[in-house]
Amino acid sequence: MIVATDEARSAITTALVSDVATAYFQLLQFAQELAIQRTATNAYTSSSRLFEDRLNNGVASKLETDRAAAALAQRRFHHSAIGRLSIATDLVVRCSISNRG
Repeated sequence: MIVATDEARSAITTALVSDVATAYFQLLQFAQELAIQRTATNAYTSSSRLFEDRLNNGVASKLETDRAAAALAQRRFHHSAIGRLSIATDLVVRCSISNRG
């Protein structure tokens, strides 16, 4: 009976360590994706400002400017979604580690 209990405890510990490691690597991936999204969002912001300036100076159309603004909004939404996934994964890792101790 004790051997079975020890084996079960070992299997649970192994599964927990595996889950935490997987979540940790997902967290690292999200951090990289956030950095990429931040750079992309900054580029889209600059582009949108450029189109606004061009519109104000009569060089660009309202359609072009609206498309740039829509692309920026989509980029910001994607950036925030990755951020939320990153936060959720971080919480899973922290809870798993704190419940382990």
